[in-house]
Amino acid sequence: MLSNTPIKPPEWVANYIGIPFYLGGRGLNGADCWGLVRLVMTNQFGIKLPSHSTTYEELDPTELWATLSHLLVAEKNAHPETWKPIILNEICSGDLLLIRMRGYAVHVAIVVANGWMLHTEEGLDSVCEQFRGSRWQHRILGAYRHVRLCS
Repeated sequence: MLSNTPIKPPEWVANYIGIPFYLGGRGLNGADCWGLVRLVMTNQFGIKLPSHSTTYEELDPTELWATLSHLLVAEKNAHPETWKPIILNEICSGDLLLIRMRGYAVHVAIVVANGWMLHTEEGLDSVCEQFRGSRWQHRILGAYRHVRLCS
């Protein structure tokens, strides 16, 4: 569990900063927000997540909420990639944030340290930003933890 005091992100985060945004991308050459989360979860936490590389192209933004929320709160026995909702005061590195963009729940970011998230979005290469500030805090719709983390 992390305290409310922001700390410096770990050194490994530098390996993921500057990855170009690419819709459906799943690697260091380009990734969308889920692709970046998937890459970090695999490389840093040893947790393999499904690709869902075509999900964003196939769905209207209003439908993406159902897809993301199903993925993040799937029943424990239904999928090996199981997520449970948590409160922001109990976050730890590796937790995911579901974020509202343009009025829709269409963005995910990964917590890398207390108060810090790693993410990418259209028009922005991957960055590490504080999420407790005014730009992001009001957009966070939920936080989720993989059952293999912070147990």
